[in-house]
Amino acid sequence: MLRLRHVGVVFCFVAVLAGIWLIGRQLDVDAGGTRVVIRAWGVALPELCGYRILTGHNCPGCGLTRSIVSICHGQWWRAMNFHPLGPLVLLGVPAWLAHMCAATFPSNKQLDSRDHPGATDNP
Repeated sequence: MLRLRHVGVVFCFVAVLAGIWLIGRQLDVDAGGTRVVIRAWGVALPELCGYRILTGHNCPGCGLTRSIVSICHGQWWRAMNFHPLGPLVLLGVPAWLAHMCAATFPSNKQLDSRDHPGATDNP
């Protein structure tokens, strides 16, 4: 039997990954590879890295957003150039969120046709 918790975890993972992909498709990396731009308006997103704003140097996480946006556009080589951990983060964040969502699903409930009213026992 498939447990309801497993279905919930898979659903959460797929939903978060799809959301990231949909948002990533609306963004693009500028020609210089330095900024993320909203495609519809051509407006660059503001710099959010406090370390880079204060020092002018990249922090260890700089490039992750550009890497994930590049992956959403199928530009794997470019993504790896922006940050080699981009693909891992792209899969790791939804997996972590799915794990956190798993606590909301009952752990001992099984999916079974007998649980539904009106279901028949015929295979």
